[in-house]
This record gives sequence, C-alpha cells and structure tokens, in this order.
Amino acid sequence: MNLIRTIQSHIRNGEIGKAAQLCKSSPLDSADLCESYAICLSSMGKMDEAIIQQKKAVSLSSNDPRFYKNLGTFYALSQQPEQALKAWISCKEVHKNDPVFLHNLGTTALKSNQFQTAAECFVDVLKLDPTAPAPKRALALAYVQLDENKKALECYIDIEKSQQESVQDLYQLALVARDLDQLDICRRALERALHKEPTHIEAQYEYAQLLLREHENTKGFATFEWRLKRTGAPSYNIAPELSIGENPKGGKILIYSEQGAGDTLHFSSYLKILDEQHIEYDLLCHPSLVRYFKSYNISAIGFNQPLASYWRQCPLLSLPHRLKLDDPTQNTSLSPYIKSAKHIGLCWTGSPSFANNHLRTPGFNHFEKLIKDNQTFEWTNLVPDHLDADLNVKHVLTPQSDYLDTAHLIKSLDLVITVDTSVAHLCGQLNIPTWLILHRPPDWRWFHDEERSSLYPNIRIFKQKTPRDWTNTFLNVQHALKELNAR
Repeated sequence: MNLIRTIQSHIRNGEIGKAAQLCKSSPLDSADLCESYAICLSSMGKMDEAIIQQKKAVSLSSNDPRFYKNLGTFYALSQQPEQALKAWISCKEVHKNDPVFLHNLGTTALKSNQFQTAAECFVDVLKLDPTAPAPKRALALAYVQLDENKKALECYIDIEKSQQESVQDLYQLALVARDLDQLDICRRALERALHKEPTHIEAQYEYAQLLLREHENTKGFATFEWRLKRTGAPSYNIAPELSIGENPKGGKILIYSEQGAGDTLHFSSYLKILDEQHIEYDLLCHPSLVRYFKSYNISAIGFNQPLASYWRQCPLLSLPHRLKLDDPTQNTSLSPYIKSAKHIGLCWTGSPSFANNHLRTPGFNHFEKLIKDNQTFEWTNLVPDHLDADLNVKHVLTPQSDYLDTAHLIKSLDLVITVDTSVAHLCGQLNIPTWLILHRPPDWRWFHDEERSSLYPNIRIFKQKTPRDWTNTFLNVQHALKELNAR
C-alpha cells in the first residue's frame, strides 16, 4: 500500500519518470498498481501500452467498475470512441453523480452515433446542473438525430432564454423550427443570428429561402446571392460576372444552372423575359435538359460541351436580382379541369443523391397501395427504375431518357401524381393536370400554398399535416382518385 501511495504522489507532483520506474520494478500484481502504471504510460504518450495495463487492472479487480473509467479515457485519447463508450457504460452507475464523466460519456456516444445513450447522459448531467448550456446544446443535437425535433426546439429555446446562446445555437434553433414548420421562431432566430454575425453564410442562405417563401422577393433574391459563397457552390471563370443593374445588352451572356433540374426548369421562366428584351444568351445546363430547352428555341448547352467566349456570365438563379426581373410564373390563369382520367403518370421519388430526398419521398409502399387500390386507371412509371411486374405499371422511360422524352410522355397522360422533384416543375410548365405530394415544411418555391400552387395553377397540392407523417396525405389522394373515377 505504501508503494501505491508513493507512486501516486509522484504522479500528482508530475514526476512521471520516477512513478513509472517504481511501477516497472514491481510485480504489477494489483489493479491499483497496473492503473498507476497505465496513467504513467498515458502521460508519456504510450497509449497502446496504457490500454494494456488498464485492461489488466480491470481483470485483476474482478471487473470492478471503478477501473473502467480510465480505460474509457485511454480509449478516447486513442481515438477509439466505440471502445471508450463500452468501458464508460460499464461504470456509469458508479459515476452517475459525476457531471464531467457523464458529459464525456454523452459526447463519445454522440461521436459513435449512439444517440439514445447520448441523450440519456446529457439528461442526467442537466439534472445535476440544470443551467449548464454545453450539455443542453449536446442534448439538442442528440434529439435532432433521434428525430425528436420538438424536444430539440425546447432545448434551444431554453438556451436562448438563459441568454447564453451563441450564433450557432440560434442557427440550429432556426433549422429545428423550420423543420417543424414554425416559421415565426425560425425567422426570429435567423435575424438574431445575423445581427450577431452578418457574414454567417448558412444563416443568410436559410434567411433568403424564408424571405422568398414569404414572397419578399426583392430582399429575398438579394439575400439569396449568399448561396454562391457556400462550400461546393458551382463557379465558372468564363467571363466577368454580370453586375447588378448592368445593361445586359453589351454582348452575349453565359447563363449557367447551378442546382437541380427542378430549379433549372423553374427559373428558366425568366428566360422568356430575356427573349422579349432581345438579350443574347446561352443556357449552360445538364445534358438531359438540352433537347427539351431547344424544343422551345432556347439556346442550351450541356455541361459536357465546349464553350465559346462570352461578354458576361451569370448564374440562372441570380437573374431576378441582377436584372431586377419580376417573377413571370406568378399568374392567375385557370388550372385545367380534369373531366376524366384514364392514364395516370407516377413519379414516386426524386434523385437519391439529393440530401433531403428522404423527406420529400414517402416511400414506394404508399404509391404501391394507390396502384393496387385503383386498378381502373392505367398507370405509367415516370421514374426509369422498373417496378414489380405484378403491379401492372407501364414502363417507357429508360436511364438514357432525357427531359424531352419525359415531356412527350407527360403530354400523353391525363394526370400526373408526383413528389417534389423536377417532374413537378416540368408538369407545371407543360400545364398538365398534376397532383403534388408535398412534404412539410416544403421547399420555398411552394410558399404557403396548401391546396393549389400559386407557382403553377395546374398543380393541386396534397401536403403533409405534420412533418414526416404521410398517412393523411395519401388518404386524401385515395379519396380524390375515387372522386375522379366516379366522373
């Protein structure tokens, strides 16, 4: 026992070499001695050897949970979070009143994607210290990962009320509120975040979309320019950028699409204004859109084609701001009435590469039930993927099909049912009767529309009542199909 005390005294005084020498000269036949040696080895940066000695301490102590704490620490220092997590969980009960231990356990659980364990740890920390902002932030992150956004929102609001909020806290509060469709809270949080840090790129980007959703187009499109500063934003160096308010008739402009096909189709409406004003331009876009645009006499070039020289360049989504253009899609034309429908097209998913595709795509099982319950209609798949032959769905498109092929197919249909993807915008431009299956909260382009799109009057909206719950949405679609079948 005296030897252990001497070694521990050396460790406390920073005399690691002396402590290590005493450990090595002893038989290392007790858990305390092995742990002391492990601490020495850890202090000398020999983490692998430290772990070996600490595991020996655990075995010599008949798995006494006290010795798991340092084992977890050594694993964590060795960048082995999953092993650290296992060790710390083994001694959680012993250290249940230690907020530092619980916080470390929760943080490691977060890193290991063990979100339920992380949440439980941070809840325990907050029982010991209810006002601490760090565990509340971490708890909010765990709740977001667990898809418990209401609890996450409560955490961020508590942090805000405590006046200990950071810019990042406000930004995260805005995202959670947005996902819960609580836009007043979202706006307040973004405006406070931007007051503190006006150059926060992601907050500006979210704020722009919120403004555009509220039809505040002038400020919205000006703020939307921040998207060009985001990591991964496409950029070209073909010609000088078209400036705000610059006379666009100084030469030919390269207008390049920058986001998905749906965005390109939506904002291509502004090209009509350029044509009316006799402004020369080429549209650089995805190759699958080239033939479609050319069929409307739009000079389109695929990303894979060589480029000529240009006087100026401009992102497609910047046209409204830089040229001060009114939105040509806002109109009061009547939507086409569906007298009867026999042929229905179905677009049941967007691009899997889109980060939020899981939010806008309900899952094919919902559409499968629509097909099986409504066999009086002839169904056509608008997604290149082939479906089960038993479903009796017509397949026309292939992975090689482009948007002109899709447009020709859509024109042959009586009705299209689609999720929020490029096909919805294509149908909107073609003025084909369309039912849009829309998630909540939706993309800003659908504004606050609940039943009929103000962007495209031919689109009827079936929107979620609550985020991530499609049950009522598809019940409404089923009811609408029955009404249609009765005509």
